[in-house]
Amino acid sequence: MTTATLAENKTTIRGKYLTFRLAAEGYAVSVNDVLEIVRDQRITPVPCMPAHIRGVVNLRGKVVPVYDLREKLNLKQAEESKKVCMIVSHVIFADRGPTTAALVVDSVEAVIELADCPYEETPDLGTSIHREWTEGIVDIDGHSFTLLNLTRLLEDERSSS
Repeated sequence: MTTATLAENKTTIRGKYLTFRLAAEGYAVSVNDVLEIVRDQRITPVPCMPAHIRGVVNLRGKVVPVYDLREKLNLKQAEESKKVCMIVSHVIFADRGPTTAALVVDSVEAVIELADCPYEETPDLGTSIHREWTEGIVDIDGHSFTLLNLTRLLEDERSSS
């Protein structure tokens, strides 16, 4: 994420972001963290995992953990759907190095380009979303998107409950 400060002390952001939906809310992640979008993959459950880890998928011979973002962010669960949409991401953890992970989302919308777009830091509202997992909130044409930091979100193995 690239930021700059305007004369009025408003922070801006620039870059390309993939937007998606969870529980009718808009979220976005940097396209630099996205490898691909995958649909209709069979998730194999793994015993004794936290609730936000659904299991693993086999992507072209590589076993990839699957995170349920609704569960991780403590959002209302959707009715079980046979169609699963996953964002496959690549992040680099400080202690574990590069990691590939699949993130279950309700729907993927678009790639947007933010060019000096003003954004607000995530306010401390006592909500279930941990502030350190977010970069801020942007408003695009009247629609708000919470910018998620995938590295911090996936690195943080605290229970989402």
